[in-house]
Formats: sequence, structure tokens, C-alpha cells
Amino acid sequence: MNWLGDAADGLMCRALLTSYGIEVEATQRLTSDADRPGEVACWAVGSVDERDFEVRLHHGVREVIRAQTATDVSEHCRAHELPAPVVIADVRGCLVSPTVDGGGYVVPVPGVPVSTTLSVGRARSAGALLGRLHHVLSGYPLPSPHPQDDQSVILAAPVDEVLVAVETGRQRASVRSAAEEQMQLAELSAQRAEDIHHHLAQARGAVPELTLHTVHGDFGQGRLWFVGEAITGLTGFRAPAGYPALELARLAFDPVTVASRDDWIDVAFAVIGAYRARHPYLPAAEIQGCADIALLALLTQTPRHPEGALQAWQATGQAVIRVAERLEELRTALARIAAGAGRIR
Repeated sequence: MNWLGDAADGLMCRALLTSYGIEVEATQRLTSDADRPGEVACWAVGSVDERDFEVRLHHGVREVIRAQTATDVSEHCRAHELPAPVVIADVRGCLVSPTVDGGGYVVPVPGVPVSTTLSVGRARSAGALLGRLHHVLSGYPLPSPHPQDDQSVILAAPVDEVLVAVETGRQRASVRSAAEEQMQLAELSAQRAEDIHHHLAQARGAVPELTLHTVHGDFGQGRLWFVGEAITGLTGFRAPAGYPALELARLAFDPVTVASRDDWIDVAFAVIGAYRARHPYLPAAEIQGCADIALLALLTQTPRHPEGALQAWQATGQAVIRVAERLEELRTALARIAAGAGRIR
């Protein structure tokens, strides 16, 4: 039995009924590039008695250990009055319910998951919550002494390794693509290589040494549940050792937001200003470096899931252009936010 294969939806529904007494009426797959295909699957689930849940299934021993760490961190955050929903125990009393080849867990969620770009109001709410979260997690024990692998690629890998990672991402995206899409992906990959040669070293030179502590690991779309502009749920914890400034930069400069919204700078400053107000303890230099950190993340980002890969490549490429063009302006504004002078605009 493979929970993450073609029959995963049906298996998940049966498991919810037998292990949790939840009868499923509707499901929606939630994908994230923090979740590796074949290792993690996630759903939003509606039950016949009109309750809503998020269900995560983890395949393999390593992923089950990560799931256990994630539920521990989620419960810690809930104890500190963050909107992390309670992890539901199964009929055996397990928070991470064992399966034949892995394990899973279930949380109730109010509202709906964000599947579009954040408005300025929602961005402000998200930034404030991320600031509170990082304040709570700043003293939490590190799950490992080193950040997860993708963060090392972003900040420190040699250019040749970054180029190989990007090319690998292009090949992965091309597997299920039509010939025309494969040509477009090749062009986008070639442009990304040029951008890496042009921007990577300079952006890295502007980034200070970063604080390391436990972070959420996947804070953003699909993990934030809203009613109006209020966040009612935060799910999808990965809980790795990581850089809070990188998690902040990724939220503030989400590639789809940057590529598609005329007010993307307003969104970014709403996130970072609200974060700074709730968590003033992150060093000012890291706040000031957020645009450069975001540019590094964009330069090295490739989608892990084949669905929508071309659109993701296009959005990220456009976001690289926009952030790079406005980099000096962004640095100046972020210096003011870091100094407590608020946002400019």
C-alpha cells in the first residue's frame, strides 16, 4: 500500500473514517514546494457534518520523524496562543497516526486556505503572525544544528552547484510537458542562468550573517487560513532549523505576488513592517537585507510539482526582474523599516 500513489485520495478517506470517525464529503489537494512529491501529500477535507480539516500523510521513516517534530512544534505554538489548530488524536490516541508505510496527522481548520496572492490587509496579518511565531520559536530547541538543504543552496552553494540545481528543476518540470512547453522551460532556464551569473554574487554580498533557529518551514499560501483579513489557522508545519529572515523574505516577496500585482511592493512592506512590530528582536541588518535574501531565493527556486510548473517558472522569472530592477529602492525602504521609521509609500 502506498499512501502517496494514484489511489491516495481514496485511501486517505478510508483512513479518516476508520482511524478518526470522519466521513469525507469533499477533498482538495494542497501542494507546496516544501513537500517533496512521493514523500508528503496534503489535503483540505470537508466532512459530511460540515467540519473542515487539513490532512497530511508522510511516506517513510524520515518523513514520519519530521511529522512528529512538526506536531510537537505546532502544539508548542498553540500553547503560546498562536492559531495553530489542535492535532487530533486517532482512535489509538496517536497524534501521528501510523500507516503501512508512514504516518499522518489531522487538524481542524476554520476558514479557507489562501490559494491566491495576499492583499495588503492579509499581508499585514500574515507578517504580524510570522513575527509572533518567530518570537515564540526563537527559544525552541533546534531540531538539527544545520539548516535544511535548500537554504544552504540559496545562501552558500557555489554558482556551478546552483546552476545544476536549476537545470535539474527544469528537467523535472519537462518530464510531463508538451514539446512547446519544454521549449519555453528551456528558454526560462537559460534566462535564469544569466540572472544567476548577473545577480547572485552581488546579492549574497549584501546579506549579513543570519540568525538560525527553528522556523515554520513552509509559511505562506495554502498554510494560512483566513476569515476575511483575520488568520484563523496556521498549518503545514515542517519545523526545520532555518533562517527566520529567509522565511520572512519568501513571504514578503512571493513570486506570484511580485509577478502579478502592481502593488507588490506595498504587500512586501506590509508583511515586513507588521513582522518588525511584532518581533523587533531580529537584527536590523537582517530586516534590511530582506530584498537581497528574497532575490537569492527567487534565483534558486524551481517547482517540485509538475502541475503548473511552467507558470511557476514564468512567475519566478518575472519576479527576479522586478526585484532586481527595484533593489536599491527596496534596500533604502527596508533600512527605514529596520530602524523603526516605518514603511515608505
